[in-house]
Amino acid sequence: MPFVKGQKANPLGRPKGGKNKAKTPIKDRLEGLLEKTYPIIEKELETASPEVRRAWFVDIANLVLPYKGHPETDHSKKTGSQC
Repeated sequence: MPFVKGQKANPLGRPKGGKNKAKTPIKDRLEGLLEKTYPIIEKELETASPEVRRAWFVDIANLVLPYKGHPETDHSKKTGSQC
């Protein structure tokens, strides 16, 4: 059956903005690990150089925080404003 322009190939697929269920358990574990080890990490960061601290925060932010343009956080489409 050929594809028809404007018709979805899988109309029952994941809705736009829906979460990827495969990544949810991993993200939960990572967040739990960070919460559990935060006191140790905090002590290590106090003695680390500014470059190491910055790199650590950037790496962790990229793992934990949603990125700009992600369907869950991109509000510019809804409000018409530019971020």
